[in-house]
Order: sequence, then structure tokens, then C-alpha cells
Amino acid sequence: MFIQGGPVKNGASSSVWIDELKYLKEAPPLPLEISIVNFDKEKFIVRLNTEPSKRYRLETSGNLEDWEIKNEFSSIEENLQIELPVSRDKRRLFFRFKTE
Repeated sequence: MFIQGGPVKNGASSSVWIDELKYLKEAPPLPLEISIVNFDKEKFIVRLNTEPSKRYRLETSGNLEDWEIKNEFSSIEENLQIELPVSRDKRRLFFRFKTE
């Protein structure tokens, strides 16, 4: 492929010859998956499949409307294990993870 440009400062024209041009599309990231690893009366442990160097935020809510940031994590590997508390006063506690 030959690309012809216009004149440059010194009056000469600019041009480029490209022998090969490739477009490489990155694969889309896998959807976030959460699995329970362990569960007891005081806590449960979940595992997230993550992307290295991405940040993840754990949020909690008692009513699915008002969310509070509980913790933030950076992933180094493809899996991240997180310990989540079980509500002692028997009220509902919801968790969600967000990524940036």
C-alpha cells in the first residue's frame, strides 16, 4: 500500500510505502463469575475469575437500593478469593462486585 501525503515544511512531499498491514482484535474479557468456596456460620469465601491488573470493588446493601463500598481489590492472577461476613443479626445482606 502506498500513501501519498502533501507538502511538508521544506517543500518536499511526504509518502509512505507499507508492505503489510494487520489488524489484531483482542478477545473480549470473560464475564465475571462468582463461586462459593466455603461457607460456615460466620463467613463464606467466594472466588472470582478476574483479569490481571484490573480493580474490583466489593459493595454491600441491606435493601438492594443503597450500596456501600466495603473493600477494593487489585487482581494479580486469574482468580481472587474473598472472605465475606455472614450477618449476625439475621438481617439480609447483599453483596455485589464491580470492576473498573
